[in-house]
Amino acid sequence: IPKFIEAIDAWDSWKLDSKHRKYGESLNLLFGYYGNEEFIKRFHRMPNNLFGSPTDMTIVKVLRKIKTDYLEHKLEQVKTKINKEGNKYWEVYSGEVQSGMGNLLEMSNGQNKSEIKYLKTINLNDMLVSLYSIGNFDVSEIAKKNGGGGHAKAAGYTIKDDKIW
Repeated sequence: IPKFIEAIDAWDSWKLDSKHRKYGESLNLLFGYYGNEEFIKRFHRMPNNLFGSPTDMTIVKVLRKIKTDYLEHKLEQVKTKINKEGNKYWEVYSGEVQSGMGNLLEMSNGQNKSEIKYLKTINLNDMLVSLYSIGNFDVSEIAKKNGGGGHAKAAGYTIKDDKIW
């Protein structure tokens, strides 16, 4: 169980240098694929190895490829903006893989990340904004100002009809 906890923590807390991050991503992909109940059943059957079958490994491989292709496409659509406080951030519209959009931060190599404070993803399907911190920037304050919440590394809020554009 400690490896499971470390993996989930590495994924959910954006610990990019953690050796457990890739395992955490795999768990997240399987959780999304199987759903809550089936994932829990599988964990109870195999607590030391959630990838007990070749099928699970194949599922993770396919889902990771689909996600990576989508994120690479989205990276081409990222716009650099400046907020009212003068902080530079990236903005992108996304209809799916919302929680994975923070991976744009990892995939980026052409843009100067040192100047960028956070990533803002906008999902008009669900009327949600998600914010992902770069470095030590606290995105929860932005979310709170807009009626949302979260923590320093990841936060969000619901878009109000009068603030879409």
